[in-house]
Amino acid sequence: MNELVHFNRAKQELVLATKIDEVKEIRDRAEALRVYIKQTGEGLVMQNQCAEIKIRAERRAGEILEKQGRKQGERDQTFEDQTFKKPKLEELGISRFQSHNWQETANIPEEKFEEHIAVVKDSGKELTSIGVQKLAKAIKREDGFDEREIVILPEGKFEVIVIDPPWPYGTGYDSETRRVGSPYPEMSIEDIAKIEVPAFDNCVLWLWTTHRFLRDSFDLLEDWGFEYKLTSVWNKEKLGMGRWLRCQAEFCLLGIKGSPEWNLTNERDIISEARREHSRKPEKFYEMVEKVCSGKKLDYFSRQERDGWAQFGNEIQKYE
Repeated sequence: MNELVHFNRAKQELVLATKIDEVKEIRDRAEALRVYIKQTGEGLVMQNQCAEIKIRAERRAGEILEKQGRKQGERDQTFEDQTFKKPKLEELGISRFQSHNWQETANIPEEKFEEHIAVVKDSGKELTSIGVQKLAKAIKREDGFDEREIVILPEGKFEVIVIDPPWPYGTGYDSETRRVGSPYPEMSIEDIAKIEVPAFDNCVLWLWTTHRFLRDSFDLLEDWGFEYKLTSVWNKEKLGMGRWLRCQAEFCLLGIKGSPEWNLTNERDIISEARREHSRKPEKFYEMVEKVCSGKKLDYFSRQERDGWAQFGNEIQKYE
């Protein structure tokens, strides 16, 4: 009963909150308590109560940010002879990713937002901000919105970068009949080349590619300022598609910049692991990278959460 009182009180505080710092304080308290409850094993019900407050706070923050014009390209407001400077996101203690994601969460229709919260809780699953962000993106796709119109870059720099670009196959994706196309917004080779890879002066880059874009991948490494070293081959252990041969392999180019730290043991250039859902890379690959590479790690265009890695992708933006 005591937990329910605190839960209802936090919800009421969010309704009355009109300032970002007020909302963010509620959000951060809820997240800290959620992490504590998860670590101590107090139960999913209490954990989801905290997660719900956190998500509702993010939605409320998104509403306030949108009204304040905190999107990309915002300008200070000028009235007569005075200019009123809007606080920068960093002054609010908010990253660009949080601002973008929270505003997307705020734009979810209320009925669908409440339905998602209820369905996840009733199903006994973990309620997460990422799940809500996936809902927001699914709604935008239904509305015909092209996510390529928004470009947000990872923050900071990294010593280890894995990048799996959304290559321009130009074909539709169907998990049952055709796996070649992408289930996420594609980019042209030219746009991929324009990516400002957030690398330290000493950095290891792993670039995933396929037969079709193998030649382009070597050019990309050079464009990004990396020296090619070798190609790792992933044997997917299952027969794939192909016009000339039935393709069963995928490739990952290794490039370096400067003199990165490297801890070679007995790792090989071939990984054998059965493929799973589309674009999900083998776990053995990440295990290998964590063994041979040291430093701050980024999984660029990530498709799943991974402990110890910063992540930037179509549905995930996470920093360690």
